[in-house]
Amino acid sequence: DLERSIDRLSRRLGFRTSDHEVVLRGDCGECQS
Repeated sequence: DLERSIDRLSRRLGFRTSDHEVVLRGDCGECQS
């Protein structure tokens, strides 16, 4: 699902993506560092 979402967003914004790195961070201060 994440891959498809990135592909759809890229097409909608006119970007081409071949490789990508996704970093997910939590809301708390410890998670954000």
